[in-house]
Amino acid sequence: MTSLNKWTIILKNSPFEWTLKGVVMFKNLKAEMLKQDVSINKLAQHIGVTRDTMYRKLIGRINITIREAKKIQTLFPLNNSLEYLFEEDSCQKMI
Repeated sequence: MTSLNKWTIILKNSPFEWTLKGVVMFKNLKAEMLKQDVSINKLAQHIGVTRDTMYRKLIGRINITIREAKKIQTLFPLNNSLEYLFEEDSCQKMI
C-alpha cells in the first residue's frame, strides 16, 4: 500500500480527500466544510446523491445544479451566499 493510499483510507470521509485526489474547484466551500465539520458524505446525503457523485461534483467532473447548490447552501448558516460558496479558484478558470 502506497502512502497516498493510506491517506485516502484514513481520510475517506473527510473534506480533505478531494484535495488529495483532485483539483479544488470551490475553495470557499471546502473552507466552510472544514470549519463546520461537514463531510462529503453529509453533502451527498443532503442533496440525494451518492458519495462518489458528490466527489465528482466537487472536483468539477459533473456540474452542480442550481437546486443542488441551494440545498448545499442551507448547510452553512454563516458565509452561505452562493457566490461565496461556489466561487471557482482563479487558477482553475484558466485551464
